[in-house]
Amino acid sequence: MNNFVDNEKTSVLLRRAALELHGRDVHFGILLYRLRRRSFGGLLFLLAVLSLIPGVSIFSGLVIHLLGIQVSLGFKAPRIPRFVSEYRFKKERLVAMLNSVALYIERLEKYIRPRLILFTVWPSTLFIGVLILFLGALISIPLPFTNLLPALAISVISLGLLERDGLVIIVGVLFSIIALALVSTFADLALQGLKASMTS
Repeated sequence: MNNFVDNEKTSVLLRRAALELHGRDVHFGILLYRLRRRSFGGLLFLLAVLSLIPGVSIFSGLVIHLLGIQVSLGFKAPRIPRFVSEYRFKKERLVAMLNSVALYIERLEKYIRPRLILFTVWPSTLFIGVLILFLGALISIPLPFTNLLPALAISVISLGLLERDGLVIIVGVLFSIIALALVSTFADLALQGLKASMTS
């Protein structure tokens, strides 16, 4: 079953979502509703961007970890804790962020298109979800730079999900495997160094 069925370009979808937001503050759950069936890809992309911000990666990594479980289980749309869904954004800031992301994606849409759909649906999403699960765990590790490569890998995978581009997902998966290996090794060395300094 395809969880990302929609012929509307992602850049257009994001701009339309920005236009349809009302009020001074917007609940995160409302944004998910605007993204509808492609909310997994959209939410993962936004969280990947947020994960690059120092201090935010612990929270965003845990949410990404939860979404990875849901993707692997074949959920049609994200189910997030109430405190996350009820988190409020200032409308002006959210609209600016959506339009900025839309502009970035619009440039990439020249090269990204629906293809190799097999890799965007179940059972391929089972493997993708497991990867996202581990990447989210690495992002949440409170060590310098451990969030960078996993966040970039998730952003690539999420773009593939958003545009139903199996080739981009394959690139994201390969990038994810490299990121997992490098960051896991770095984290292990950092922990060993910490233990050695504590025992010396």
